[in-house]
Amino acid sequence: MVSKLFLILLKRVKQRRGAAKRKKRRNGGRRKNRTRVRMNWEERLASLTAHGFFLRYRMTKSTFQELCDTLEPHLTSKAVGQYKKRNGLVLPIQLKLSMVIRYLAGGHVYDCADLHGVAVSTLQKVVRQVVGAINRTFRIKFPSSKDELQRSAVAFAGLSGGAMDGVVGAVDGVIIKITKPAYNGTQYYSRKGFYGFNVQAVCDAERRIVYLAISSSGSTHDSTAFKATKLYAKMEAGKLADEFYLVGDDAYSSCRQILCPYPGRGLDQRCDAFNFYQSRTRIAIECTFGELVGRWGVLWRPLRHKVPMATAIVTACAHLHNWCLDHRAPMRRFVSHAYANSESDGAGNANPIFTDNWGRPGAQAAQARRDELADRLADAGLTRPQRSTARR
Repeated sequence: MVSKLFLILLKRVKQRRGAAKRKKRRNGGRRKNRTRVRMNWEERLASLTAHGFFLRYRMTKSTFQELCDTLEPHLTSKAVGQYKKRNGLVLPIQLKLSMVIRYLAGGHVYDCADLHGVAVSTLQKVVRQVVGAINRTFRIKFPSSKDELQRSAVAFAGLSGGAMDGVVGAVDGVIIKITKPAYNGTQYYSRKGFYGFNVQAVCDAERRIVYLAISSSGSTHDSTAFKATKLYAKMEAGKLADEFYLVGDDAYSSCRQILCPYPGRGLDQRCDAFNFYQSRTRIAIECTFGELVGRWGVLWRPLRHKVPMATAIVTACAHLHNWCLDHRAPMRRFVSHAYANSESDGAGNANPIFTDNWGRPGAQAAQARRDELADRLADAGLTRPQRSTARR
């Protein structure tokens, strides 16, 4: 019985192979290689106006060229693997960076490949090469010296009109969509209803990302994800001076150096005033995520990469976000898109899963600091304004 089934399967395999050979003969034998027209970067640059170039590459022409010069040492080494044309010439660095920036800006992989006159496989190799070069060249550094921390605190105090002093960063999390991983896929399924990983970030008052951690899956709560970061371990070890602290929403567990708003509704005027000015300071991280996702359209849809490559792409987008801010590339509304905040609803209100545990020593210290700031605001006569003065 087994041998009979084996003979039947073998016969079907031979029939399929024969059909494939006959089809190949009808098509004229071996398929000819497709002829592609490689993009000429000089002509491309001349054909775009300053505004058109900015819309497509998220930066000015001079900033793009400076980025090319910065990445050139990491893109000309033979160790990273170079793709050569048939005439032996290497792809220009400007062309490589153009492919990657257009892909990160939201271009489809096939459209980017056709635009630059390369194969899809070549584009994928270039993306891996350039993303790796970006992550090796740039660093995201949290302020460590007393002077850096003091400058950051002064900048944040300006956001709250001087009401909140000592803030050196705003922390929050965002879930980046990915396709279902081949292994342990259920761990990456978030409560938002899609697969992703949890990105914890801290920004300064200028919306630059000064800390980034991508070490938790999408099913991880913001508070748990932040406790798994190296920054939290350093804060717990006392490496951040006591007079400085971070601000976050009430999805986080309060500790001495992470101040969260007063929970609940119907608060008295004193607590409501503190929540207003704390939110006015914390909004910097919300704007940072909005600019990051709004500028780099690859984050608008699920990343069709393995998890290590997807995390590398998100890290590269964060580096480029800081690069654009450092070179004063303004944020435009490239597309109206709502990003997926990991623990907040559309109105910006947090949906905490963990409540503040005031029995812990760290939480008691955080409550004391929060009460101290609330009393200071009350003594200064600061309350929530009846009408927002942020926009006029």
